[in-house]
Amino acid sequence: MLSLQKNIPTPPRILIYGPQGVGKSTFVSNAQTPVIIQTEDGLGALDIPAFPLAKSYQEVMGYITELATIDHPYKTVAIDSADWLEPLIWKQVAMEAGKKSIEDIGYGKGYVMALDLWREYIEALNYLRD
Repeated sequence: MLSLQKNIPTPPRILIYGPQGVGKSTFVSNAQTPVIIQTEDGLGALDIPAFPLAKSYQEVMGYITELATIDHPYKTVAIDSADWLEPLIWKQVAMEAGKKSIEDIGYGKGYVMALDLWREYIEALNYLRD
């Protein structure tokens, strides 16, 4: 007899890409009990729970850690937006390297270093999901 396990589906990871004003945040507001981690001030008049505007990569990770360690009602987390998160990651890389800018690290090296922070970020989101 085969020893089979039932696959338990995990919640999806979704990346929504589009120009400003197309309705990405509105789409998220209709998800199951959402909360937004803001890296840009783009919620406008939407009535949706959101963390204060994150001004650093560490603040973003702190909000994710808070969601991972404290009881809360949220079932959906959204980062608004990834294109505004990227400069926060670059700034963190430069700071960790003792440089003023990611460009000061050396040709392409800073961007390679940034991949580690992107992985850390994705792993944190996976932890929340799982």
